[in-house]
Amino acid sequence: MMENITFRRAATAQEVLAGRRVQTRAYAAAGYTDTCEDGLIMDEWVPASTYFVAVSRSSVVGVSRTIRTEHPASLPVLRHLEVEADWRRRLEPLPGTQVVEVSALAVDKDVCKESRAISAGLYRCMYQDSLSDTEQRWWLAIADVRLYRTLTSVFSLNLQPMGEAQIYKGSDCLPCALDLHEATLQRHVFAPDVIAWFKDGRDQRPWQEPQLADQIPS
Repeated sequence: MMENITFRRAATAQEVLAGRRVQTRAYAAAGYTDTCEDGLIMDEWVPASTYFVAVSRSSVVGVSRTIRTEHPASLPVLRHLEVEADWRRRLEPLPGTQVVEVSALAVDKDVCKESRAISAGLYRCMYQDSLSDTEQRWWLAIADVRLYRTLTSVFSLNLQPMGEAQIYKGSDCLPCALDLHEATLQRHVFAPDVIAWFKDGRDQRPWQEPQLADQIPS
């Protein structure tokens, strides 16, 4: 199945629309979204978003996005969550070109059962896109605590909590930041080729669930 899936920036308006439909169905099933008359999530950040899609046999089966605004303070995580003052002082004065928020991760589980593999491919696609933008420095995110554990343990991303866990749209979430210059953990318990796969855009192998490796000594 994974060999037939490609990951890319949404190339057309139709792909963006299909991705938003995947997001709406997934979020509605989880019980934390409102929809508008056209059946899509009501979201003021759509015009400021770059969408990424997982495509299988011409159908969009997964979606994610980055949001970029003129001022980081207007990003969802800094507007809606309680964030420590030190983080606000660090991020809010930066130009909007340096900070994006990662969001809208969703997989059509009715079509594709390999949701973790799809999620990994989408995050990798966004990460490679951010690396190609020499101005980008920070990823921000509102991460469900379960997703946070996956991103930090399985994918070895060095997500830093910017505050305590709090309820957002009915889910227990953490406000998080990722310095793209120091994106991967120096200490991790999984095989090192996981990090190599994530960082190397030339590696076209599909995601493989990592096997536990020996911990790096203290």
